[in-house]
Amino acid sequence: MRRRTLAIGLVAVSAGGLLAGCAGVERETLLASGATTSWSVHVSPHVDVRHCGTDPVLDSMIEPAVMPPMSISLVLVESATEADAARVADCVEGLMSDGTISLQPPACARAESNLDVFACPEDIAS
Repeated sequence: MRRRTLAIGLVAVSAGGLLAGCAGVERETLLASGATTSWSVHVSPHVDVRHCGTDPVLDSMIEPAVMPPMSISLVLVESATEADAARVADCVEGLMSDGTISLQPPACARAESNLDVFACPEDIAS
């Protein structure tokens, strides 16, 4: 019986190690919603992103008012591009061992895909 218990324990530890190895950071790009005017990077679970907060495209950080915080959103300046959002996401990903990073484009980017009724400010002016 002792031999069987030891074998089952080793299998459980090995499977746990494999599952832990499969954990990682998942990255996704969301569809824009509402009247957002800039790219944002949403991170879950919450991670201390102060190291990434020095990027010049970062406009603000939004944390939920619950303790402990479950996530954080990094809002970029209006002139930021998808490449800027990816750079910020890369910085945050380097601080994480697992979780989700979601890049959300501004409403204009969504309008360019013909997926909604939002228009870019320059479209309204013309």
